[in-house]
Amino acid sequence: MTLPDGTRCLCVHATPGRDDGAGIDKNLSEAEICEMLRECDDDLICVGHTHQPINRKAGRWHIVNPGSISNPRIPVLGASYAILEATQEGYSIEHRLAEYDREQIIRQVKALRHPRADFIINHMRGLRR
Repeated sequence: MTLPDGTRCLCVHATPGRDDGAGIDKNLSEAEICEMLRECDDDLICVGHTHQPINRKAGRWHIVNPGSISNPRIPVLGASYAILEATQEGYSIEHRLAEYDREQIIRQVKALRHPRADFIINHMRGLRR
């Protein structure tokens, strides 16, 4: 999509052209990110997959990952998301973090006898990466 100021925005799951793989991890170098985006003509790249909040520039690209509402990645255990505000003058990205009662989720998972309860509980307690 094109934002009101002419910025070309692309939203993907992992990286442009890929729905899987490592994705754009927050610890990648600028050169590594630029290599992943080398064939991308867009300006603002919104990604997911790694569940890590990211808001950074690499080369000519601006990369944003809102994080995750329900499946956060350690050390950020709150629900993270991003708000994009776009006008003809430009755009801004604001990351937000909302804490929630993870123990309530754990109680519900136990009550449901979820088949992957141990995995979910460990994740909710920050014991899984």
